[in-house]
Amino acid sequence: ENVNAGIALQAYLPDSFRAQKRINAWARERVAAGAGPITIRLVKGANLEMERVEASLCDWPQAPFMSKAEVDASFKRMVHEGLKAENIAAVRLGIATHNLFDLAYALVCATEAQVLDRIQFEMLEGMANHQRRALFETCHSLLLYAPATRKEDFINAIGYLIRRLDENTGEENFLRHTFKLEVDSEDWHCLEEDFRQSFQLIDGLSDEPRRTQNRAKPPAPPENPHGLEFVNEPHTDFALPENA
Repeated sequence: ENVNAGIALQAYLPDSFRAQKRINAWARERVAAGAGPITIRLVKGANLEMERVEASLCDWPQAPFMSKAEVDASFKRMVHEGLKAENIAAVRLGIATHNLFDLAYALVCATEAQVLDRIQFEMLEGMANHQRRALFETCHSLLLYAPATRKEDFINAIGYLIRRLDENTGEENFLRHTFKLEVDSEDWHCLEEDFRQSFQLIDGLSDEPRRTQNRAKPPAPPENPHGLEFVNEPHTDFALPENA
């Protein structure tokens, strides 16, 4: 009842928003019954390349949103939901991003709602440390993650390292620009425009899962009814309850 526990939700999955609302409702009932609050850590998503590879190999739709703008919009939608008075009273928020615009936006929203003591910012050691130091001067509620492993398990750290390298070099990733970013530079204005445009997508953003395969239903008719081209049947997705 009083355990301090939490979960991470990835904004690049449309149905994470559904999960957030479901967890918030459960946490409100839990706190009303005298138990302690929980924590939701909001992240944009860490395994996009793996998701794309899996979808390609299995012939499934990609589980995450297809565009970076939709992911950014989803993240803001989840921040808005988490900062609602009835939710923040039962669920503390962890804002886990290195995007300077999103960090500043969450900081302003939490300050205006007078709930800055109910959130914490979460960043990675070694990733944009100058941003982390500047943020810490403004808000001391900062959790810094540092990866660690035993020497004999170091092979398992390589995948993590590759993900971090991908984040630092991806064309659409904020971290690619952060080390040389200056206010009013060309990069700044491009990132600012991306930030602004994501707000326009929030109202029309889906929270439906992108994978809907159901083996209990008849298969869809082939796209090529004349059978001139062979197409493999997609693998069964056992992550979906109806298939399990």
